[in-house]
Amino acid sequence: MRKAIVLSTLLFAGGVAAAQTQTQIPASQHYCLMESGTGAMDCGFATLEQCRQTSNVGREGTCMLNPALTTGSGSKDED
Repeated sequence: MRKAIVLSTLLFAGGVAAAQTQTQIPASQHYCLMESGTGAMDCGFATLEQCRQTSNVGREGTCMLNPALTTGSGSKDED
């Protein structure tokens, strides 16, 4: 029983830490452009549209939700 309580406490603490990490990402960094070829990531976009506009004017790549905001699913939205 004691192990179950300790495990529950650890899982709760981990969830709180994950939630705090997500809220610390500024809204201006919610989307990232992963550049083709180099794989460099620029997470300086507040909207998917801003990222796509940048991608269309000389910086080829894929726009996606900032991986720091996901829980491992890496939700992507490719052009």
